[in-house]
This record gives sequence, C-alpha cells and structure tokens, in this order.
Amino acid sequence: MGCTTGRQTDRQTDRQTDRQTDRQTDRQTDRRQTDRQTGQTDRQTDRQTDRQTDRQRQTDRQTDRQTDRQTDRQTDRQTDRQTDRQTDRQTDRQTDRQTDRQTDRQTDRQTDRQTDRQTDRQTDRQTDRQTDQTDGRTDGRTGRRAGRQAGRQAETDR
Repeated sequence: MGCTTGRQTDRQTDRQTDRQTDRQTDRQTDRRQTDRQTGQTDRQTDRQTDRQTDRQRQTDRQTDRQTDRQTDRQTDRQTDRQTDRQTDRQTDRQTDRQTDRQTDRQTDRQTDRQTDRQTDRQTDRQTDRQTDQTDGRTDGRTGRRAGRQAGRQAETDR
C-alpha cells in the first residue's frame, strides 16, 4: 500500500505542477494575445492618427493657398491703385503743361499784339508830329490837321 500512496501523491503533485504550468502558459498566452491586441490597437491608432494628421495638413495647405490668393488679390489691388494714381498724376501734369504752353502762347501773342499796337500808335503819332512840323514849316501852317488838309488840297489841285 505504501506504493499506492506514493503514486497518488505523485499524481497530485503532477496535477498541481500541471495546473501551475497551465496557469503560467495561460498567462503567457494571455499576455501574447494582449500584446498582439495592444500592438494591433496601437497600429490602428497610429494609422488613424496619421490619417488625421494628413487631413489636417491638407486642410492647412488649402487654407494657406486661399490666404495666399487673398493676399495676392489685395496686393494687386493696391498696386493697381498706386499705378493708376501715378498714371493719373503724369497725365494731369502733361495736360497741365500742354494747357500752360497753349495759354502762354495765346497770352504772349495777345501781349505782342497789344505791344505792337501801342508801339505802332506811338510811332504813328511821332511820325505825324514830325510830318506836321515839317508841313507846318514848309506851308507856314501849324498843326497836324492843317498839314494834312494842305497835303490833300495839293493833291486834288493837280
């Protein structure tokens, strides 16, 4: 009988050992499964994060493009305004210069005419005085009218 008890004890010991081994194996298997699941979950999370990051980058690029376009439009408008102002100023200056030249020419012509008239009148007066004096000396008459009348009379008498 002593042998039976030894066998039973061995069997119990074996069973306990098997149970412990099974538990350890189960734990290891559970750990492996957990590790696999965790790895899969981590990879899936990484993929989702990458997708979100890619979407965000794409959105950022679009926003940057829109902002650049808007900035370009504003810059173009400002440049156009400045260019238009410069062009307008230059055109105004040229027009003013041309108008001034024309006005100056007209004014100069009028001034020249007036000066010429005045000079002609003064010259005519002096000539008439000298003629009158000369006529008065030769005819013995004084005055411009008398000299002219005498000259006219002389012409009609001939």
